Order: sequence, then structure tokens, then C-alpha cells
Amino acid sequence: MKSKRHIYAVAALAFVGFLSLLFVHSEKESRVSDTFPNEFTIVATKTEQITYEAVLTEEKRVKGLSGRESVPINYGMLFVFSEPSLYGFWMKDMLVPIDILWLSDTGVILQIDSQVKPETYPKVFYPSVPVSLVLEMAGGEANRKGFAVGTTLSLPKTK
Repeated sequence: MKSKRHIYAVAALAFVGFLSLLFVHSEKESRVSDTFPNEFTIVATKTEQITYEAVLTEEKRVKGLSGRESVPINYGMLFVFSEPSLYGFWMKDMLVPIDILWLSDTGVILQIDSQVKPETYPKVFYPSVPVSLVLEMAGGEANRKGFAVGTTLSLPKTK
């Protein structure tokens, strides 16, 4: 009898622990989601603005801009990660060249990979330092807008 109670107690504790992990994970995603709406505007200068789609889930990160026949001017896809790391990006299923801008938490451009072509797949592109924000734009758009390493993009707060 004592053995069955012990098994039930262990099972109950394991279940509570599992639910706690789910709650913590969904709470973390919720905080990030609340901070970055689906569409927002980046302001780099008074005349340069970009509407972007915030990418917050792993499923959307994997898809990214792949399969699109074009990327509009003044549009970007902002990948938002919960913590800085050396996230890798590739051109799998991409149809057009893009610019990849690696950003600090405060929106400072730390690195730009310009005109990354679909033919580069399976090469993986990485930032030189850990980042938690990555902006993809139409190929050559960063140059057209005068963006360079050190340019600050005005973004919503990440935390």
C-alpha cells in the first residue's frame, strides 16, 4: 500500500513539474509577443522607415522569407530571439537576394550581409557577435537607405 502511494506521489510531482515548465515557456513567449506586434515601423532617420513583420516562433523563423518571389521596398522581417546568440541563417527555398542585418538589443546595426543570394544555400550566415535581433530586407535595401554598421534603428523595447 505504501509503495502505491509513493508511486502516485512521484507521478503527481512529475506532472506538476511538467505543467510548470509549460507555463514558464508560454509565459516567456507571451512576454516577447506582447512587446513586438506583428507589424511595426522601424525609424532609422526622419525620412527612412520600414514596416516589418516580427517573427517570434520557431516555425515562422524556419520559414522566414522563403518562397516569396519578391520582398517589397520598405519592408523587412524582424527575427526576435529571447536571448543573444550566434544564430545562423541560410537561403533554403529563397527566390530572391536579401540583406541580413544583425542588430543589438538597442537596434544598433552590428553587421550587414548584403545581397545574399539564393545560390549561397547551403552556406549558413552567422553574426560576428551574439545577437537577439536579426532584420531581413530586400537585397540592396540597406545600402539604398544608407544603413551601415553603427546605424541605430528605433525599435520597440525587447525586454
